[in-house]
Amino acid sequence: MNGPRLLSYIVALVLFTAAPALGQIIPRGGGGGGGGGGGDASAANQTTQIGALPLEDVAHVSGDRGSFSLGVENSDLTAFTAGDKDYTPFGVTSLGQGIGIPMLSGEIATGNQLGKAEGVLHADGDAGVPALVIRNSATTPTAITGLDLRYSLIGVTSLTQVLTTQHHSTAYLTSIQVSKLEDTPHATGDAGIPDWGVVNTGFSGLAANLDYVPKAHSTDGAYFTNPVLSTVVGDARAVIKNEDTASGGGMAGMATLGIRNEDRTQLAGTDADYIQFSTNRFGETHKAPSGDEFFAITDTAIAAVSQNFAFGFTSKKVFISAPSTNGDGVCIDHIGGTAVCPAGDTAGDDVLEPGESLSFDDHAVSSISAISASGTNTIVVRAFN
Repeated sequence: MNGPRLLSYIVALVLFTAAPALGQIIPRGGGGGGGGGGGDASAANQTTQIGALPLEDVAHVSGDRGSFSLGVENSDLTAFTAGDKDYTPFGVTSLGQGIGIPMLSGEIATGNQLGKAEGVLHADGDAGVPALVIRNSATTPTAITGLDLRYSLIGVTSLTQVLTTQHHSTAYLTSIQVSKLEDTPHATGDAGIPDWGVVNTGFSGLAANLDYVPKAHSTDGAYFTNPVLSTVVGDARAVIKNEDTASGGGMAGMATLGIRNEDRTQLAGTDADYIQFSTNRFGETHKAPSGDEFFAITDTAIAAVSQNFAFGFTSKKVFISAPSTNGDGVCIDHIGGTAVCPAGDTAGDDVLEPGESLSFDDHAVSSISAISASGTNTIVVRAFN
């Protein structure tokens, strides 16, 4: 055996002997001595690997050797091991998909799938993944995504209340709250929710007593209240009647209220103004003078001396009142005599206490007189023929 050949033999023997001791794995198909046999390991394989295992942090090179990690088909999620911390192979589906935490796959029972197909019914114990959210409770919410149609996290308040475009929260802008706090002032552009009602032109019952009930509307969206128009609910139910509607038993109506106006003070500013009708304290409606002559005076100095008020004509109607601000009664003689106080129990004598009035129809006199029971008081006299 010549020298070079002997040296090659010795090197091969040393490597073969030392490799197991160093824990190195010898790749299959290695070459023989003297450059013969060649094997299938490339120069890259030989310089980046010791055996079939890549060294740590060595970059991948096409043709590198390695070992397959074989999994076990386990689509029905059968337990591989008897307890925790036992060695176990990893599971795959029949399509070779790795099975980790339950996933979405037609190979796995619906309840164990994390992602559910559209339209799948819920069942107790179904698997799922908690949805992470992001706190975004600033007075002006911060944009989470920059553009429309981008995936985005869900925003919540500091109390984990989910924010929506119609959210109510003291941490959210008042203008974009749908529910408003009591006494919050209105501002142009404030958000809100339409207040829907129910068309109920037949006025059928919508709820039992003390139940919540929607508002009733006509077909054109008019909100029913009382009073309502006869064109909507019919003449019998209408509080406001159409012109020339015939009266009928049991028809709805609304009380017409007037104003007590004992002093007959002016109630409207100018002609053609709307005005309420006036009455005395008994609810009797005041009438306008029917004749051509009219007498009117408001005397604020009725005292202990009788005063006479001459009309200058013979009256048909006389109205006398004492304002409620008077301090005492005013004694009256309304048939042309002289008033005395206290008033006698005779025809034509009377006493007007503060706030009282007298009205006479078909009363033919030409004067009245008045005297105060005490102090200085006021009297209002109206007479016409």
